[in-house]
Amino acid sequence: MTPPIEPTELQELVNKNIEQIKETLESEEDQISKYEARISENESQIAKDKAKSIENDRWFNLLGLSSGIMAALIAIASLHGSKLRNEASMNLGNSLFYWNLAEGASIKYDIISSRIIELKANHQVVAPVFLEEIETVKKAMKNAKNNGVESYIESLDRLKNEENFARAEGFLAISLSLSGIAAVVRKKTVWYVSIGLAFVGLGFFIFGMLPHNPSKPDPKFIPQLHIIDFDK
Repeated sequence: MTPPIEPTELQELVNKNIEQIKETLESEEDQISKYEARISENESQIAKDKAKSIENDRWFNLLGLSSGIMAALIAIASLHGSKLRNEASMNLGNSLFYWNLAEGASIKYDIISSRIIELKANHQVVAPVFLEEIETVKKAMKNAKNNGVESYIESLDRLKNEENFARAEGFLAISLSLSGIAAVVRKKTVWYVSIGLAFVGLGFFIFGMLPHNPSKPDPKFIPQLHIIDFDK
């Protein structure tokens, strides 16, 4: 038979088992705490990744929107620039046409004025028809010259606006290229630079749309008309 266990031994055995149970529970609590900490870290990381993903999605949406606006402005600037170039060419052609008319009238004016000067030098009577005709030619000559100057000024104004649209198109094209690079390298700083250049291009675009003072033509490109006053 197994000898009976003394109460003191039984108490020690119970205490020992209780200590083992406590150690086991503490160990399990430590494991549970570690698992909870890991879960919390994972949840925090997931939340951060989600927030970063939302931020990146928002940035890519803004990047796409700004790129679309840049492309639209480039197309509009190109169309306006092409239209202004055509109008400048037409106005320049009109100015040359009017100035040719003025030159033709000037030749006729010189012929009639030479005849009148010759008659006056010979102390002959100048027929009224000569004076009427020379006044008509003089009026036509001045009108042709003035119309040519107006067309020339309009041509210069169109070219000035076309230059602003060309600059706007250039800055916007560079800005659009930088936006594409920013999307590839995922750098917001590159995108910020592209936005800055886009605003510069937008400034030229708006300046090209605004009215401004008429240009002053260079006198050397305008034909000079020599008019004689026969009333003196």
